[in-house]
Amino acid sequence: CSSDLKDVTEDINHNKESKMKRFTITLLSLGMFIVGCDQFGNNETGSSTEEELLALINADEAFTFDGLDDEGDEEGDYTEGIEVDAGFRMMGDTLLPGDNVKLRFGRKIDREASTRDVTFEVNGDTAVGTVALSLVGTFYVKSIEWGEDSTTSSGYSITNIDTFSKDFTSEFNRKVRFIQVADANNPDGYHWKIDALTMGMGSSGTKLSITNIAFYNNADSTGEAVLSYAADTAGDIYFSRDSLPSFTYNWGSQTTYRVEVTVSNADPILILNDQDSGEKVSMHYGVSRRFKARRGMSDAGTFGDVTASDNVFTRLWRPHRIRFGSHSMIARMFFSAVDNNTLFVSDGGYNTSIWTFPYQVTSN
Repeated sequence: CSSDLKDVTEDINHNKESKMKRFTITLLSLGMFIVGCDQFGNNETGSSTEEELLALINADEAFTFDGLDDEGDEEGDYTEGIEVDAGFRMMGDTLLPGDNVKLRFGRKIDREASTRDVTFEVNGDTAVGTVALSLVGTFYVKSIEWGEDSTTSSGYSITNIDTFSKDFTSEFNRKVRFIQVADANNPDGYHWKIDALTMGMGSSGTKLSITNIAFYNNADSTGEAVLSYAADTAGDIYFSRDSLPSFTYNWGSQTTYRVEVTVSNADPILILNDQDSGEKVSMHYGVSRRFKARRGMSDAGTFGDVTASDNVFTRLWRPHRIRFGSHSMIARMFFSAVDNNTLFVSDGGYNTSIWTFPYQVTSN
């Protein structure tokens, strides 16, 4: 792992009553994406406690943001290295009225420019880490028109209508809880372990926000959510590291989930039609750009969506296969909302809201 921790600062405050210690670490560049990168470069000012806690974060695949990066413009639905959806793939995106105009879009994250700041508060046998991530990159949009063309070998032609890009910075926050575990082989008599983590929540701009995510078993008529997270509590609800949201991949007999994401838009513009609410929501899942999928979610009253244009976006989803040779794996979901001003207006700003959490897939 390269030395990419440019600056390590220590701010230790002692509280005599609670014996709480506070450590702040600023990390620049690639470390936030690389599992297993736990070195402090040549700066040795970090305490042994913060080094151990930081190493646990960096070594845990549940915490990386790898999987959000599209590496440039892509079709609304795309997949690489992962088998998904078994017939639930949605149609291509329509940019403007007219079935032959399609939209490609996506983020390309600049890992060198992105930064992470970690603050630890240690209180006896527990500790809480607050992770602030500043994600820097470029958002690409391309509109193309395709149609039949007998003069080409493929029988159709593609014309690039418009292309633009927008630089962005998105701010994310997440908390991590640690506990001490008795360890007779450790000179201190214990070692630290990650006990739980919160939803990762981030945004650019102030007008757009995700307010709720819910999973339903599509075959269950009771209407009760299997998982549900609301904006007023998601930042404080911890996912147990030993009991992450879990899904089972059953060969030949898959469970179908209806996934719903509710979005609030303070100033919706460019409402394209009666089936559009002014935003586009995508569901990313997998472990990296080489083993992931991005799927569009519908607010058009189709593909499982109950009511058109009510800002509740829906996707019918089946758990994906796991990596060859494994029985289970940890992966990550990212739910990303962008408004039409971001997608269709080159100088219209960049407004997004993103929620992310890890999950486990087990093969049956």
